[in-house]
Amino acid sequence: MDKLLSFIAPKKRLISICLKVLVLAVLAMILYIQLFVKNDISDLSGQFHNSVSLSFGWFYFTAVLVLMPINWLLESIKWNTLVTKFQPFGIKKSMLSVLSGVSMAIMTPGRIGEYGGRLVGIQSVNRPKAILANLISSLSQNIINIGLGLVMALFFFNTYMEIQQGVFLSLVFASTLLVCALLLAFFRIDLIDGLLAYLPQYKWVTKIRNSVSSFSTIDNKTLFYILGLSFIRYSVYLSQYVLLIFFFGVTDQLIPAILGVSTLFFLQSNLPLPPALSVLARGEMAIFLWSVFTSNVLGIVAATFSLWIINLVIPAILGGFIISQANLFED
Repeated sequence: MDKLLSFIAPKKRLISICLKVLVLAVLAMILYIQLFVKNDISDLSGQFHNSVSLSFGWFYFTAVLVLMPINWLLESIKWNTLVTKFQPFGIKKSMLSVLSGVSMAIMTPGRIGEYGGRLVGIQSVNRPKAILANLISSLSQNIINIGLGLVMALFFFNTYMEIQQGVFLSLVFASTLLVCALLLAFFRIDLIDGLLAYLPQYKWVTKIRNSVSSFSTIDNKTLFYILGLSFIRYSVYLSQYVLLIFFFGVTDQLIPAILGVSTLFFLQSNLPLPPALSVLARGEMAIFLWSVFTSNVLGIVAATFSLWIINLVIPAILGGFIISQANLFED
């Protein structure tokens, strides 16, 4: 047995190293494709330098950079609130775990890789609970994104765009049902246990049911606190996008910018794409939405791409380093 273990241990270390290198390589490839293949980096660079020279240019861009760590700190506080229900987990560890999740999420549809990335630093016995905790955290953010986005989309389409009434009403109906379903799942997580009771009680089903039972006792005060943090975080990254729109000269009107960005987030929330591809979809949607009051296509693309770099690529690179240095989680 000792010989077998001594043979397997080096193999596990080799696999771990290979996976870490693969994560970093994929991140580098995604960044290269977005910078040099999908976009003309010289045009984007020129747009940036022109914007810096404008009044308040540096102020707008600096504010966006300052808000980036606040954005992920808020998500880390959410994560910490949920994880400490079953495992001691400080804010520092929560931030490292969240950044690891960003690194994995950027490569997968619907950010599904985030679930695996956030398991770094979680004890193996608690990982089913951590997966459920991440589900609750994601639900809270989607409730805000879709709920507020739906309201803003109503005003935006009604004010600035002509859309077929049937298509619009179908969108409103489907989104309302989705928000109601998300709210039900968020506040009644115990209903999942009732659904799982109808399945054959395999080991993995039992683990999930045990995890559900541990979270079904969360009081509404805590859940509303999680929703409140999600709302503040939504306000932060909405503000970042609006500031970038001002910075790149897309528009100088606050209300149209807020309505356009909220509508964009609402539409994007319904697209199960990895963030690396959603930046392209978001850019195309932004061009379509804001064409009603601007012809500055390059500014729209530059604002969209800059937000992707600041809010996702930089944290993802940090997350990739964290994954490769798992000992950072050691006290």
